[in-house]
Amino acid sequence: MDWSSVRKYNPATAAKYADAIARLKEGGLTMANVAEEFGLHPDCFRQYLKEHEPELHASLGMKKTENGGIMAPHSMGKYAEALQLYSTTTESIKSLARRFGFNDCSFGQFIRRHFPELHEQHKELVRQMKEAD
Repeated sequence: MDWSSVRKYNPATAAKYADAIARLKEGGLTMANVAEEFGLHPDCFRQYLKEHEPELHASLGMKKTENGGIMAPHSMGKYAEALQLYSTTTESIKSLARRFGFNDCSFGQFIRRHFPELHEQHKELVRQMKEAD
């Protein structure tokens, strides 16, 4: 539903969020980062965007993946290098997470959720390395 046609704009509220919205449109930052930068409550800012800037809100939200799941757009960039190493080495999720400064549980869940075939491939690689020793 397009809330802008239903709700009345309060000029003071619009002015309060204007700079933050402009900063968000520049790109490169999350809603939470922009809210923090401008001293706004992240949930209130997110709700304001949803109601008054629905296109911007939708463009920043979760994206559909090829296999039908949903993923935050920045997640792939965040984990890309670690995923490459995970697919080609026997290094554990915990070790990679520590090396790159991730939470190991989050990284492991990301792999299992979005790349189950990669997880199986890694387990097979580890098994082959153990047999070779």
